[in-house]
Amino acid sequence: MYRYETHLHTSPVSRCAGAGVREQMRFYRELGYDGIFVTNHFLDGNVNIDRNLPYKTKLDFYLSDYFDAKKESENLGIKVFFGVELSHAGTDFLIYGLPPEWYQAHPEIMELGKKEELALMRSEGAFVVQAHPYREAGYIDHIRLYPRSVDAVEVINASRIDFENRLADQYADNYGLLKTGGSDNHHGFASRLAGMECEEPVMTEADYGRLVREGKARVFTLNPDRDSHEWFRREPEGCFTVQLRTNPSTGFDWDWEADHAEGIAEESREYLRKESEPALCGEPSFVKFVFRPSVPGMQSVTFRYRRSWESTPPLRTFNLRFELKQDGRISLPRHDFTE
Repeated sequence: MYRYETHLHTSPVSRCAGAGVREQMRFYRELGYDGIFVTNHFLDGNVNIDRNLPYKTKLDFYLSDYFDAKKESENLGIKVFFGVELSHAGTDFLIYGLPPEWYQAHPEIMELGKKEELALMRSEGAFVVQAHPYREAGYIDHIRLYPRSVDAVEVINASRIDFENRLADQYADNYGLLKTGGSDNHHGFASRLAGMECEEPVMTEADYGRLVREGKARVFTLNPDRDSHEWFRREPEGCFTVQLRTNPSTGFDWDWEADHAEGIAEESREYLRKESEPALCGEPSFVKFVFRPSVPGMQSVTFRYRRSWESTPPLRTFNLRFELKQDGRISLPRHDFTE
């Protein structure tokens, strides 16, 4: 499976964003994502430029973060795709499948009502998603739904509360609309993420809409709590690391077992502490495992936090599922952490 962030903002283009393109790209690369969609607020929304400037000037600025990300894509090892978030009085729409050149050729969209604008975009091949449709905020006077103007509903937005997401899911069901998920990430590291997991790689923006329509993409959620639980990172030369919080002075430590022992090897194990914390006797630390998988396909590794001489159930478990692709790339693991 291939994982993508579908709702992402970057600074300086989105006025409300606190992270630049490189910070966002590194964050998702470290989590093993295959790609991100840069979906900054468009010129009708919270964009960080004087609205009185000419359309071309504003659009050039708007596109600058995407083009910067695209340039860094190969160096940082993560794919970058173009998207747009349109706005109307707090009601937002994610647009996929129209290239930057389309917006350059259509300045008239700034004068259209939202229904007319969305109809034009869909007629030109856009895949349109109503984002966080039940979002409530002081600047939103009422909730607006556009079931006849969109292809899908963002039913999981990691930045919204569960109540709003449940209503979004019901909205999609009631109107027979497709379902998507995204993080609406403005600040880089987040304790809760959502996105789309696809059965085949997204090669172009149009591929994304096609995969959702064909039922080959589904919503996933992720809670990358790096401090208290797990940290997964792809490394050069076909390895990956897993970092887990531990305290060997208590007798507890992590061991692991793979479902296919011949398909993965532990290259190294190292104990670390946060540089920001003073070194204290008996303090918690981290154990960093470096693994090298060798057999392509899906594999599972189970980590157990226990005392080796005790036969009682482990205090914690961490179940990791990853995929080694034929080209040597390692995809983001599926995982869960229990105590």
